[in-house]
Amino acid sequence: MSRVGSYLLSVIAVSMIVSISNTLTANKGAVATIGKLVTGLVLVAAIVSPWKEFHLADAGQYFISTEAAAASIVNSGEEIARTEFISYIKKHIEAYILDKASELSLDILVDVTLSEGTTPSVQSIDISGSASPYARRRLTQQICKDLGISEDQVIWT
Repeated sequence: MSRVGSYLLSVIAVSMIVSISNTLTANKGAVATIGKLVTGLVLVAAIVSPWKEFHLADAGQYFISTEAAAASIVNSGEEIARTEFISYIKKHIEAYILDKASELSLDILVDVTLSEGTTPSVQSIDISGSASPYARRRLTQQICKDLGISEDQVIWT
């Protein structure tokens, strides 16, 4: 059980004992008054006791290690998001090219290579399959026009 769980369990247990004690001594004069005072002090001691072990330096170290762990998680998340983003862009560009190729009745395979920078951009497009010189030129021009890349970035194999 965690430290917090143990703490809460002990406070609840002491509260129950205090409640039972106060119920048993209800309206019995001076004994009841002293009993309520003593049980109240016991309850306060149970609530405050963990704070005697609290050291501010330990808390600072805890927050430093938590911050480092959080930074590591954020960096990992950013890398995962970036990888997924690049994969998403690559798949959509490839699907776009295959769609344009099907308009020309071409049966091709496409592999898009994206840059590794913060904003991915098309570095090259490798297209394989049979196509007439006219269909290759027309598809290449359409790709270059729509994606804003140069014709030498489209490689036919």
